[in-house]
Amino acid sequence: MPDKDNNFRSLRYLAATCVVFQHSFNLLGIVTIPTGWIGLEAFFVISGYLVAQSYARDPSLTFFKKRIFRIVPAFIAATLFTAFIIGPLVTTLNLGDYLSNPQALLYPLNAFGHDWLPGVFENNPFPNAVNGSLWSLPIEFLMYIVLFGIGMMGLMKKNWLVLIYLATLAFVLATNRGFMGIDPYPHFIFFSAGMALTQIQTNNRQALFAAGALAISLATPYSIPVMCLTFPYLVIWLSTLKIDFLRVLNGAGDYSYGLYVFAFPIQQTIVHALKPEQPLVLFALTMLIALPIAIVSWHALEKPALNLLKRPNAA
Repeated sequence: MPDKDNNFRSLRYLAATCVVFQHSFNLLGIVTIPTGWIGLEAFFVISGYLVAQSYARDPSLTFFKKRIFRIVPAFIAATLFTAFIIGPLVTTLNLGDYLSNPQALLYPLNAFGHDWLPGVFENNPFPNAVNGSLWSLPIEFLMYIVLFGIGMMGLMKKNWLVLIYLATLAFVLATNRGFMGIDPYPHFIFFSAGMALTQIQTNNRQALFAAGALAISLATPYSIPVMCLTFPYLVIWLSTLKIDFLRVLNGAGDYSYGLYVFAFPIQQTIVHALKPEQPLVLFALTMLIALPIAIVSWHALEKPALNLLKRPNAA
């Protein structure tokens, strides 16, 4: 689906911004509404929708090559940037001790399971955490594997995809799993909903009903189950609706992923160096620094990596 015909790029950027916004509160020790969780689940819905279409176009192992070329370059850049630029600048250790520490040297390889660097951010209100956004990437890739398996079994059809989505939702609700943690099952609800919505045509009437149901549910104990049923539909409806101002980023780059993976360590660095007290100040400073880095990451790294796949011998 060409970017010019939809709003996916703008909504991904909005989702990443929602994550940065919530972290601007959390990293100062302040609890706020879970805009980051909402943004993350929007990412999963859009990913399920677009990646399912990608698999349908090319149901081969090249599918994984495309996913790797999309995720890995910026991830490597972000972890190297954090370990070897931010780390030496803010660590409480001397430079020699820091660089000789195995955790600093191996951080790009084990950032998922060991999100800390020696002497880094020890005295921040949210101490030691270096990049609290990276935990979702293994879950994302796990979902790619599940999607590929579903496709290999011939289940990429409307009835099966809807059944998989509803079965996942029922399982999560029945087992009382937490929705806002690192458990992959709740996030797969939204990813599988995106997959199912590739087989369903959204329309304004149903979107209005979904929005009304979601709004009413916010005053009840059932808001999260209702969100699981309505939010994915609204995300895809809004992504495919013809709204000109939401397509302003279509001619630019896809900066959402770079913003997502670079923002957290930049936020922690700002907290360490400037000690802002207001979340909105931290948010504004983060966007001023992280967005240009995300733009550079897209044009210098992410886009060239994806262009490699377009070469005749790349597949």
